[in-house]
Amino acid sequence: MDRAQVAGRLLANLESRYDQLRREGFAGIAEQWCLRSGFVGRQIRVSAVGGEAAGDVASDVAGEVLGLAPDGALCLKRSDGSEYRVVAGDVTVIDGYE
Repeated sequence: MDRAQVAGRLLANLESRYDQLRREGFAGIAEQWCLRSGFVGRQIRVSAVGGEAAGDVASDVAGEVLGLAPDGALCLKRSDGSEYRVVAGDVTVIDGYE
């Protein structure tokens, strides 16, 4: 692979997404993330979680990925049916990566 060509394509794509973000706001980027992520609908575990409210820290949260919130938080549906917003943490897919 030609590194300069790869870098050029990467930067062109990044600029295109940045332009989209400026035109459409975060919603357009979030939609594309959900389509490409492979996480939506999967069961995950998040360790060292920062979520729900500012300063909320839990050791572990597990649930099904619903998608992204308008502010970029990862939205989970926990086994008890409640929803949880994750703003930071280490993600592990429970049933493994495909």
